[in-house]
Amino acid sequence: MKSAIFLLEGDIDILKIKNDMDTYDISKLFALDYESHKILVENNLDHEIAENYLLNEDRIAIDNNSIHTTTTWYNIPEIKNFLIFEEINLGSLIEMELLQFFVKAYGNAVMIDTIIELNMPEHIVSYTSVNDYVERICKQKSIHIISNTPSQLSLLQADKLNIKFNLGPYPISITVSRKTFSNIRKIVDKTTNLFFKLKPNLYNIKNKKSILLLDFNPVQYDLLMNELSLLNKNIILLNQRRPAIWNLQSLKIIKNSNCKIINLNDFEKNVIKKINLEIQTLKSNLEKMWNLNSSFEEIFSYNSNTFWHSIKESFTKTCTSRFCESVRRILLVNELFDTLDISVILEWAETGQEEKEIIFISKKKGIKSILLQHAMDPLSNVWDKYHQFSLGGYSSFISDRQALWGPQVKDHALSYGHKKENLIEIGSPRHDNFFKSINKGKKTGVILFATTAPTPKMSFEQVPFEAYPNFDNFVREVCRAAKKFPDKQLIIKPHPQADFLSN
Repeated sequence: MKSAIFLLEGDIDILKIKNDMDTYDISKLFALDYESHKILVENNLDHEIAENYLLNEDRIAIDNNSIHTTTTWYNIPEIKNFLIFEEINLGSLIEMELLQFFVKAYGNAVMIDTIIELNMPEHIVSYTSVNDYVERICKQKSIHIISNTPSQLSLLQADKLNIKFNLGPYPISITVSRKTFSNIRKIVDKTTNLFFKLKPNLYNIKNKKSILLLDFNPVQYDLLMNELSLLNKNIILLNQRRPAIWNLQSLKIIKNSNCKIINLNDFEKNVIKKINLEIQTLKSNLEKMWNLNSSFEEIFSYNSNTFWHSIKESFTKTCTSRFCESVRRILLVNELFDTLDISVILEWAETGQEEKEIIFISKKKGIKSILLQHAMDPLSNVWDKYHQFSLGGYSSFISDRQALWGPQVKDHALSYGHKKENLIEIGSPRHDNFFKSINKGKKTGVILFATTAPTPKMSFEQVPFEAYPNFDNFVREVCRAAKKFPDKQLIIKPHPQADFLSN
């Protein structure tokens, strides 16, 4: 009898898979991720979860290898020289997103190796992002393989962005590409400035000290912005990942706090030629670097088999695009700092690419930065090795000072060796409004369901496969329970991240 195993990942073509299955007397299907698992369940196809084949030591090895590769690949001697710009290693700027990219690659490699070893198949049909890796194993073991090219390249987390807004009483959620989002933001910024004159006259404000806010949501930080407006300083908002104004409330806050909105494009005039020249030089250098196949094959490998050629196209395309963005922004940020007298920078997500660029440059220019605690990070030590990839974890800070919620968080940060003078207890500016609200005992008839889904896959050890179906089941149960109260309106408020709510 002719049998085969199917390795499935992502948004699989179920009709093509069924046709391929007809070729074999016995087909054994393996879902490498939650997305493919859901599609198989919806189509009533029996399958196994590839992650169930992993031992605990496999999960630890995947995470450790992913973290090591994420934080070291750009410092390999033959690679490093291609990536240094203005004393900044461009590879270090996108660590937060690359971790998820490498966790996926290493995870696939380990799961596929284990499945092949335990099943010893004669035939493999592969629908994965690491088909080349599978082909190399099959060649060694004389296994017949059919590879099916994935419908799209693997992306980094911020290559697609989710935009949420309300159209009257109706919540709207759309996902767009990074480029489309940038174009939308430019149009919104130009439109709001045209009507409301929120862009500062750089000549008029350059002789007065300024406080620079990075990617702040005015609605969440309205009281902080109002307090800052009482200081004798310019309050300047630089939002690179989201429009500063998107509704009437955010507009009112900006106007009332006398905050001015700037865009890095405002500083392009004097350096546009240099930007174009440096980007062309960078692209030329990167083209040479990406052809160092022997070096990359050694870096990106597992169990003596390389998966470099499986990730090369998506990795090189994404990194080249991101590094060109960084070169442009670094030159513009230098112009910003040379034009304005920035006394301090306030930010809340220091591990983002854009924040890292600004903080690294500000350190060279002697401008202090303060990280405002954004959320409550996990206190367990098992998360220590992941803190450097979060929005600002206790064990890892790159800003000069940290404004924390209270003594418990401060003590936790001190336990990692941070200097006491760099830690400030201020409460949480984004939650101040909760303590100003007055409870009048009014019943709204609303059930608010605030959810935090499992994080996108950044750890096999701490975020196992079952976390995703468990979350989906939890949401379904809450929604079913809410139906028992027909006089109540259920409002679901997901965490602002890629979420896993079922339809």
